[in-house]
Amino acid sequence: RAMQSYLTPEQRQFYADNGYLVIDSFLSPEQCEELRKECHQLTATFNLDEHRTIFDAKNRDNEAEQSYRSQQYFFDSWNKVAFFFEKDAFNDNGELTAPRNQCINKLGHYLHVECPGFRRVTFDPRAQAISRDLGFQVPRICQSMYIFKQPRIGGCVDSHQDATFLWTEPTEPHLIGYWIPLEDTTQENGCLWFVPGSHRSGLVDGRRFKREIGQDGRVSMTFVGRDPNEIVPIERYVPCEVKRGSLVLIDGFVLHRSNENRSQKSRDCYTWHVIDLPPGISWSAENWMNPPDVSSGFELLWKE
Repeated sequence: RAMQSYLTPEQRQFYADNGYLVIDSFLSPEQCEELRKECHQLTATFNLDEHRTIFDAKNRDNEAEQSYRSQQYFFDSWNKVAFFFEKDAFNDNGELTAPRNQCINKLGHYLHVECPGFRRVTFDPRAQAISRDLGFQVPRICQSMYIFKQPRIGGCVDSHQDATFLWTEPTEPHLIGYWIPLEDTTQENGCLWFVPGSHRSGLVDGRRFKREIGQDGRVSMTFVGRDPNEIVPIERYVPCEVKRGSLVLIDGFVLHRSNENRSQKSRDCYTWHVIDLPPGISWSAENWMNPPDVSSGFELLWKE
């Protein structure tokens, strides 16, 4: 079946030039509320004891981060809905310091399979058409996340390129992130910031997040290449403030970041990644996500 084009020539050009694109009013306010409700229902009902994992998105190679990364919980989350907490969520006795809804950093990484509302949005015909418009041939969904940017405590996400974490062989990935804020985003509550055009320069210093197996047989992740925060001046970033329900398309190589949320408002968003895996291109075994079989683990966004 012929898929209708969705992006205008002007939108495609903006994306090609800048490495990102904002599409206003992709979801209605009602649809945004439905997703928030579905997520908050999940966080209200899960078994806390199974999920005491801390997630800290600052790319700093400290021991706590390494020990966290070596935890199987993170690796195992590629095909389920796992819960990752803010770093100050637990006190010394292992009890939550605030209501659980306010202590979670994110849910990942299989919402597009396990959660009906999120699945509907991910497979929206418009989302399918966008990947076709941008030249994808065999688009597979490799992850989905619900990210809470909690009021007052929501941490910053340092400068990064998504391709650092989601790589292909033998050529670099054709990768796109779909990012939908479920609340208005501002500089106060942690909107996205981009370096326009940075996607055309490839990986900054070959920065990769690689899976390694130690002598003890334990899997760990290490960064290769220098941190973009040390290389790219902060002045090059431009803010991308958008209304809730907007869709932000993010090229796998564009540099982006978000600051802390210092406001009283939350900044929930739903995001997922689509990677092109036509014949001859394979998912890198060095990625943190390591499905036994990519073709069954990473569902097709559409097929011919």
